[in-house]
Amino acid sequence: MINFFRKIRKQLADDNKPIKYFRYAIGEILLVVIGILIALSINNWNEQRKEHLKVNKLFENLESSLKTDSIALIEIISRSDKAVSNMKIILDNTAPQFRDQYSDSEIRIMARAVFEGVYSFYPKMGVYNQIMSSNLMSLIQSNDIKDALRLYYDFRCTRYRTLDPLMDTKFHINYQSFLAEELHITHNTHFDTVDYQKAYVIKDIEALQTEVKKLYDLSFGVDGIVKEMKQDIDNLLILIASELANDYFF
Repeated sequence: MINFFRKIRKQLADDNKPIKYFRYAIGEILLVVIGILIALSINNWNEQRKEHLKVNKLFENLESSLKTDSIALIEIISRSDKAVSNMKIILDNTAPQFRDQYSDSEIRIMARAVFEGVYSFYPKMGVYNQIMSSNLMSLIQSNDIKDALRLYYDFRCTRYRTLDPLMDTKFHINYQSFLAEELHITHNTHFDTVDYQKAYVIKDIEALQTEVKKLYDLSFGVDGIVKEMKQDIDNLLILIASELANDYFF
């Protein structure tokens, strides 16, 4: 194309002999400038395209990681809801009322359901850590996505990780020991086996209620946190899907 413009420029210069060399020189300069601008434009477009592909890959990795977290949270929320529900049943009655209303087998099932409701969540932090360590957050143009990422990873996950060791101690050490020693309930308990069955008296129910009270506030709080985390993920997945769907870069 530059050769084409050069032929036209030379023809125009030849029509006016006194200034043809001046025109020729100016034309050469203009052609070089145009060539440089075209090269820069192509290079910029290519760099923008590479950056765009990197952002899309980043979003795809985030999407995959968040979906994995979402699946895990669905199971954890189900367990947590069941545990909190059984806690309320245990605490909403006096010990005599509870003893009269439920059989030994039902008491064992509820007491163990409280324990089984605690299941640690391990959020997938790899992609987000890579974003922060490699300064990739600047590539994300959507402020909504940036804010949502910080809310989920920096706030929710951090707060959950702070409470999880406490939950582990209260449930998997203290409460588990109580179940085994006082109520004869363990992971291996088979409720239809006579050897494991115990006839609970009022004192046993009062002890169970005391232990459950120690767990209730923490369990209720963590239950709320994991539900907020699930909502955060759902919101992020919608935002990321929208960004990937609106891919108009050519």
